[in-house]
Amino acid sequence: MSKRQQAVVRHIKAECKAKAAQQAKGYGSVERWRAYSDCINDASKTNAGLDFADFD
Repeated sequence: MSKRQQAVVRHIKAECKAKAAQQAKGYGSVERWRAYSDCINDASKTNAGLDFADFD
């Protein structure tokens, strides 16, 4: 993975972490993880060349 892709992945992960925390506020860790996973999945679909596995 190129340095640019790594930077994009770091940015998306941080953005998704914040979004998931906001969406799952007042709920448990399972809901937070589900929101995070959905966000990462959506981001991998919209960013060509990135796969869900790149976000590990």
